[in-house]
Amino acid sequence: FIHLVEEAEWCHKELAANVFDQTWLAKESIRVQEEILAISFNEEETVDGWIEALEDNLKPLLK
Repeated sequence: FIHLVEEAEWCHKELAANVFDQTWLAKESIRVQEEILAISFNEEETVDGWIEALEDNLKPLLK
């Protein structure tokens, strides 16, 4: 009986460690995705600024 309890305890510790590792990996993945989104939004704002500047430059030519 003691052996079964010790084995169950070991299994529980292994499971808890694996869940912790998977949780850490998920959090790290989310952090990376958030960083990628922030970079993408920044790039989008930059491109929007370029488009606006080009449209302003084209206005006199279209008259």
